[in-house]
Amino acid sequence: MFLKRLLQACLPPTHAGNTAAWIPLPDHALLSLHGSDSTAFLHAQGSAAVGNTPSGKAQPISFADPKGRVLALAQAWRSATAWRLILPSNEVDWLTTHLKRHRFRSQVEFLPDPLIRFAALVGTDLPGRLERHGITLDRGKIQKYTGLWIQCLDEARILLLGRQERLEAMRSGMDIPECPNDTLWRGARMLAGEVWIDTAVRGRFLPQMLNLMDNGAVSLKKGCFPGQEVIARSTHLGRIKRRLALLRCSEIPPWGQSMTLDGHILQPLDLISLSPHEHWLQAVAPSPLPPALSARCLSSCGPDEAIPFSSSGGNK
Repeated sequence: MFLKRLLQACLPPTHAGNTAAWIPLPDHALLSLHGSDSTAFLHAQGSAAVGNTPSGKAQPISFADPKGRVLALAQAWRSATAWRLILPSNEVDWLTTHLKRHRFRSQVEFLPDPLIRFAALVGTDLPGRLERHGITLDRGKIQKYTGLWIQCLDEARILLLGRQERLEAMRSGMDIPECPNDTLWRGARMLAGEVWIDTAVRGRFLPQMLNLMDNGAVSLKKGCFPGQEVIARSTHLGRIKRRLALLRCSEIPPWGQSMTLDGHILQPLDLISLSPHEHWLQAVAPSPLPPALSARCLSSCGPDEAIPFSSSGGNK
């Protein structure tokens, strides 16, 4: 299982064999949308159908430009008083400015919360561990627990957010080793077929190239939103010739907006190193994958590929 390989490579030797890890996430942030028009505004500006999302249920949502290119990606959920967006901390100011341009007379305010901190749990036995603390996992639901918000992304990944002292108390009570960096988190995210949209990726790809049509971040049935016509046309009339893939490399390839691997042009998104000769590259690659790239592939999102993404990590 690839997830076990990630744990083995990312945990310090003193915690070898542990089946779960705690990972601080300083690059995550929370942006709140308040106001009587916040639901209608978010539904109109985002590509996901959030209008009927029940309170406490998380929903991936993307924001596109008029050409359909993805500008931002967040996890959104409705609380009793506001909409909350989880997104990269270095994208909060940009997205706030972008959304304010389209606010006009809508009654909606944008409020970042700098006191909220993030951490994650990644492991192969998280449901059992959390049940011992009275937490039953419900995928996609935001739960409150001892002053924290907890989101189950899948059985292998749990996101936690709240004040720093609450996070520290949670970790201490669970007795889980801490990863020295975020490689494990990024690897688990890549394995699940999810992407991280920041300045380097913004405005470069259609949602179909990033697996966003399959996880609920884009809905073509919800009505108009920026970029909808282009996204719908490319879905129904065209063929997407580039899609997300996770590829193994024995050496770190030269990095840039475009790169060449086995003679094929890729657009790299992320890369993790598990050993000096084991590196995993998440990239937008030709679809279907050429044979040389297919031999490197752990998972891909193309309809013609035989190896789908899997959050369980059981592909190879």
